[in-house]
Amino acid sequence: MLPLTMRKLKIKNSTLREILTFVCFFIFAGVMWYGYSMGTVRSMIVPVEVSYQGLSPAIQCEETLPNTIQVEVRDAGHRLKIYVDNPLHITLDITTQVQKEQGEIHISSDVLRSHVANLLQGTTKLQVIQPEQIDGHYYKQHKKDVPIRINGTFSAANQYQIENNAILLRPMVTIYGKCNTLNNITEMATQSFAFTDIRDTMVFDIPLQVPATIQVSDSLAHIQVVGEQFTEKVMTIPVEIRNVPEGDTVRLFPSEVSVVLRIGISHFAQLNEHQVKAICYYPTHNVNRLPIHVYCSNQHVTYTRTNPSNVEYIIEK
Repeated sequence: MLPLTMRKLKIKNSTLREILTFVCFFIFAGVMWYGYSMGTVRSMIVPVEVSYQGLSPAIQCEETLPNTIQVEVRDAGHRLKIYVDNPLHITLDITTQVQKEQGEIHISSDVLRSHVANLLQGTTKLQVIQPEQIDGHYYKQHKKDVPIRINGTFSAANQYQIENNAILLRPMVTIYGKCNTLNNITEMATQSFAFTDIRDTMVFDIPLQVPATIQVSDSLAHIQVVGEQFTEKVMTIPVEIRNVPEGDTVRLFPSEVSVVLRIGISHFAQLNEHQVKAICYYPTHNVNRLPIHVYCSNQHVTYTRTNPSNVEYIIEK
């Protein structure tokens, strides 16, 4: 008599063989069914994508033209599988139909069938197309070029700065619509945004706020922002006094100040003291000290400060 563990092992092996036998028969039956279905002639609904040549943004259709039509075809299963793996697409040229200010678009069933039939295998029979034809009414819209307004902020990463201002790679956009609608639009603003941690040259595609009653040539604003690591440079600059009345002399204490300028590393070597001026203005009323204003002709300088920030003065008449 076999030990208990041996009997359990024999039962398990027998069960495993039964499961494997069932799986093999199941797979074999599936293969046989698949082969049969691939060789059997049958019908299938195939979606066909549609695009329209000659339909510019200036043309508005009152009815939405379909971008997909449903086609019923008949062929052997293995040939029908081709249309599943490689979706069909047709392009309908309506250029000659949209020459007037307004009119009708009509694509007959014969035209649709001809375009679809050109894409089918020789053995495939085209049975039904839905819709059978495409119709619509169109009118041409007025157009106008308007500037794009940036409606958001960019901020640099730590120890970086934004070089100059954000640049619109395409500052204007063409809008289409009815004349009275376009007359009320003077600009196209972007959607609100706030991007942070800028540390390199980056281009952002920001959606425009497009009213429902108009169309645009491009619904995105393409904005370039340059982030660069900065450094600071300290210069000692003489303080100038401006707007001094004739006959007066103004003495400043101190007559020189330290000016700290922040600039991108790549432009550091271009910065010199001839580009920087520290200026005070003749007081219009009695004050003890005059504030210092720093002016820099180098466009890459983004921040300045002085030490001291104001000076004492004596007016001699």
